[in-house]
Amino acid sequence: MDLGTTIFHVTAKDADSGLLAVIEYSLVDGEGRFGIRSSTGEIYILSPLDRETKDHYTLTAVARDNPGGSPNNRRESSVQVETTRE
Repeated sequence: MDLGTTIFHVTAKDADSGLLAVIEYSLVDGEGRFGIRSSTGEIYILSPLDRETKDHYTLTAVARDNPGGSPNNRRESSVQVETTRE
């Protein structure tokens, strides 16, 4: 897959309105291989994957509402990524 290719999309919902309803996404550790678009939750390939070196990854995606403000809520979800041969 090409670098920048979206491989997964995480979503979160917030019942608040206005700025309190803004959700920001992040990865706890993408191992330098994966990134996440903070406003959309799209997880994408950041650097080449080599199945011979590592065939699976466990990523932790974080969704936080009211980013930069207080109070804010934070939720985490694990995402399993398996590398295969093309």
